[in-house]
Amino acid sequence: SNVDITNCRLDPIAMSLTSNPTFSNITFSANGSNGIRIIEGTLSSNATLVKRNIAGFTNIAYIIHNLNIASGATLTLEEGIIIKIVAESGFDGIHVHGGLNATGTSGDKIIFSSIKDDSAGGDTNNDGNSSVPGSSDWNGLVFYGESDDTQNKLIYSEIRYTGGGYTSYLGSNTTNGSVRVKDAYIDIDNTIFQQSSSTALGIFGSANPDITNCQMYNINYEPVYMAMFSNPVFSGNTTANIGRMAIGIQIETYSQTATIPQRNFAGFNNITYLFYGATINSGTTISIPEGTVFKSTSNYNFIVNGGLDINGTSGNPVIFTDFRDDDYGNPLDTEQNGSGSTPTTSGAYFTFNDVSDDASTINYTNFRYSTNVIRLNSASPSITNNTFYKVDYGVTNAGVCAPIIDNNVFDDLDFAPISISLVSFPASLTGNIISGTTRKGIRVQNETLTQDATLQKRPFGGISNIPYIFQNYTIGTGVTLTIDPGVICKFWNSGSMAVNNGLLAQGLATSGNRIVFTSITDDFYGGDTNADGDATASDYWRWYGITINAIAIDILTQFDNCIFRNTRSNYGAIRTINSSPTILNSSFTDNYRGVYATGASSPIINYCDFSNIIYEAVNNVHQTFTIDAEDCWWGDNSGPTHSGNPGGTGETVTDAVDYNPYGTSGAINPILGDVSLNSLVQAYDASLILQHVVGSITLNSTQQAVADVSGVAGITALDASYVLQYVVGLINYFPAALLNPMPAPVSDVELIVGNVDVDMEDEFTLPININNVSDLYSMDMVISYDPEIIEAIGVENLIEGMNVNFLIDNETGTVTIAFAGIESLEYAMDAANIIFKVNEGITGTTTPVTAKYFMGNETDLSWNVTDGTVTINGFATGFGDNRPESGQTQLTCYPNPFSNQLNINYNIAGDKQNVAIVVYDIYGQLVAEIANGQHD
Repeated sequence: SNVDITNCRLDPIAMSLTSNPTFSNITFSANGSNGIRIIEGTLSSNATLVKRNIAGFTNIAYIIHNLNIASGATLTLEEGIIIKIVAESGFDGIHVHGGLNATGTSGDKIIFSSIKDDSAGGDTNNDGNSSVPGSSDWNGLVFYGESDDTQNKLIYSEIRYTGGGYTSYLGSNTTNGSVRVKDAYIDIDNTIFQQSSSTALGIFGSANPDITNCQMYNINYEPVYMAMFSNPVFSGNTTANIGRMAIGIQIETYSQTATIPQRNFAGFNNITYLFYGATINSGTTISIPEGTVFKSTSNYNFIVNGGLDINGTSGNPVIFTDFRDDDYGNPLDTEQNGSGSTPTTSGAYFTFNDVSDDASTINYTNFRYSTNVIRLNSASPSITNNTFYKVDYGVTNAGVCAPIIDNNVFDDLDFAPISISLVSFPASLTGNIISGTTRKGIRVQNETLTQDATLQKRPFGGISNIPYIFQNYTIGTGVTLTIDPGVICKFWNSGSMAVNNGLLAQGLATSGNRIVFTSITDDFYGGDTNADGDATASDYWRWYGITINAIAIDILTQFDNCIFRNTRSNYGAIRTINSSPTILNSSFTDNYRGVYATGASSPIINYCDFSNIIYEAVNNVHQTFTIDAEDCWWGDNSGPTHSGNPGGTGETVTDAVDYNPYGTSGAINPILGDVSLNSLVQAYDASLILQHVVGSITLNSTQQAVADVSGVAGITALDASYVLQYVVGLINYFPAALLNPMPAPVSDVELIVGNVDVDMEDEFTLPININNVSDLYSMDMVISYDPEIIEAIGVENLIEGMNVNFLIDNETGTVTIAFAGIESLEYAMDAANIIFKVNEGITGTTTPVTAKYFMGNETDLSWNVTDGTVTINGFATGFGDNRPESGQTQLTCYPNPFSNQLNINYNIAGDKQNVAIVVYDIYGQLVAEIANGQHD
């Protein structure tokens, strides 16, 4: 008592927790602090800390550097106690191996705070305003598994300015939490957590604390960070100013089979989880129930070495997404910032290793905003009914994988829906949908092929022949890659393929069965694979072609009925290095070079087409051998450009290329739509198709192979429509190129043949109308009539913008008409007039005119036609013939009624016969004498 304490460098008083001194009339002046320093680093016996009033400080603060409460010891704090931590190393806090009973009251809370916090206990560090507390000033409260569950209490307390520490005292990934507890119980009630640099609570292992009626304010991360299968009880808690309103999930390894629990917290039922990564051990299966939502702040990995069953439902899927995605979760806006941030690609991803359980199922899950979501390393789970949105790849396969990938939606991906190795393929790949910006192809991973493999045509995502997307691929030594007819291979910008043993690419000459090697931006084959519409030209990205190395086996390296497009390499679409592959019946179009042969290369190049080649079609660089390039078409019927072929204006060849004989009748292997065989697709090709449809001309077999651009129903007017749409740029490819032949949508269009009344020997028009019209691009029809009664003369097209061809056959009584347009018809209209003439001598009769056949957009609509009639007017006199032997029973008069002129037909038996024809009116008066005398 009666002591002045002045000019102490550190604290005016230091005391043990087990001591109980009495202070009176104490003054402090110019000391290092205005608090009582606790001496112990470790408390080994029970102690109680009470409030003290010293030196004018009511309820003076206690200063703790770092305190360990040993097992068997309990520290009890009187209500209202203020504890301030001076964290000299940043790791200092209170570590409870025994018991900590901090039970305050609603009016007198116990406070744990930073030495810099002047709002409780005053300016304890005695520095005025020169220091301010921060959210990570000390290491927090840490409760260990051996601590005393009966004594651990934080009731009516407040924890400030700590978010945990830098050391995982409780095991890996346990630094988060102002209060951390592992494998222990603590009663936390009516306690305030605020100003935390991480989370308010860290709950680990099998900890089962009761956390009730607490308030959590100004927390940088989540209010709670916890082990997934710890068992806390939450009730009546509230939050404000939380960085991420979710429960953070500790990174850990799961070794016991279990189901992920759903939790309610702070008024949010089934609150969102913040996922930071996990591993499932071999022999362990984790199940995730429907409706569970996981968000991530980065691409954290869910590693599966055991089993994983994600059991979403169609109405309540499981969600994995970026923490900025406000479309899912509870609350939706995890950051509580409105529209202040947008998701990128921080969603979780999954790695199934070769030891994982192939019985794993991923069902009805939405994967959003991630990279390569499901990565299979020689694993084969079942992946069904999921939605992949705004990710890089949906499923990637490495090694031998045979997953089931059915009924998934791949929407707006940055790359392809799946990536594969050529040594395996999914066991099932049905019912999937590719939409939005997703690349419409199967990505083949960069690899060196080490076993024989066959690349097959496959359906996927609504495309019957899905293209394969390559970047850089190598066929290793001792193995052969066989590519089936019709396969489409597309390459990324600067992509390539190298052959070190064998590549058998042997297509067929039939439509859709040539093998294609081209750029991913080439929409003509396989459609809009890079999913950008017409934003990029077919040669926007070029690739580096196929290199046949010297160690390749010539007999195992063959190309037949292949198409090579859009290479940019100076080394050609095919480069041979001391190798001699066989190249037959193939097309080289839009390349820098066609074939580039170096060293002792002597490839065989026969019956190939070369067009639009920037440099040489065939470049024999070292000219060791003369290359056999006979019977090729060089882009012009005059042959290649070469000094030995004066007048030749086709593509260029170098010396030592035997190009004689060469093609002189157009393209041998024309592209789809090139009916004229000039290596181009033009409006003229549509005209040829229409002429063939109506029978005016007959296309040869080569032309017919490329005329059916729809791939359905043979050659029809719709094919001409597609050609016209392609020429003007409305479409960039033909349906047949996708081998996904679907006619354009068409309603139940009705064809109506008109009804007309005409006079004898009249020339007249018969209208053809269409009704119930929408999305109609083409029509094919055959109109039938009786050629004994009427004769067809012509057809008048009434549809503006439609191209029409027709063929009249008056022997069979048919008019065949084909319509094709660029834009669809969308309303009822008069389609055409057929011009007829009544045959001589026909009168007084009605004859049908029928629609024998009617097709709209290659849909047979013959059932939906209304036939018409032609009524031919005339008048019969009724007079008997005075010469019965003539066989004439009455005189036929027409027209009937008539004005000014009447025609009368009659026959007589022979020459010099007496004929008298007179006309009387109904009153018996003679009107006219038409004939009276001898007639022959």
